[in-house]
Amino acid sequence: MAIIYGLLALLGRNALGTFSRAANGGPILANVAHAYFGSFGNVLLMVLVILACLKTAIGLITAFGDTFKELFPKVPYAVLIALASAVPLIFANVGLDRLLLFSTPILYFIYPLAITLILLGLLTPVLGESRWLFGTVTLFTVIPALLDGLNALPANLHTGVVAATLKLGEWLPGFSIGLGWTVPAVIGVIVGWLLAKTMTKSATVS
Repeated sequence: MAIIYGLLALLGRNALGTFSRAANGGPILANVAHAYFGSFGNVLLMVLVILACLKTAIGLITAFGDTFKELFPKVPYAVLIALASAVPLIFANVGLDRLLLFSTPILYFIYPLAITLILLGLLTPVLGESRWLFGTVTLFTVIPALLDGLNALPANLHTGVVAATLKLGEWLPGFSIGLGWTVPAVIGVIVGWLLAKTMTKSATVS
């Protein structure tokens, strides 16, 4: 998948000399496919997109069903699967541009929290799995992640309270490219690790 997405990025970059910029990758892929294969290219692209997205859709739907079945065991599994299938179907029909408009700020907020938790999980053999560590890193990451989410809002919404709040982000390295959370997260790791060690020693002494 990394190779495929890397080649797609290369394809999009090389298409700049032939096609004008687009709001998202959909028109670029459609234009490139049509340029190389004509009308058959549109059909080929449709099949490739379906096959590429099908595995992700199946994985997400079943993960949603399994998780919510544990949380709400009285709800039939088939109902949960139907819900997980119907809601994306509705959202998909609002159009990719509008969908990205609303989803991008949310993703910019969620990604830092997800990335830090995944990295902490992978580094558990080295850093341990103290609640102090996980809690401190999350605490140090959540505010910068919120600022990144606000910064990803459309430019016409960068007014009033939003504009005033975003000025705080200017103090964070990498904020302009959506990486304002990295330095606070690293500080959170250091502080959380020290707190975990301190609390462990205190508990041992007691």
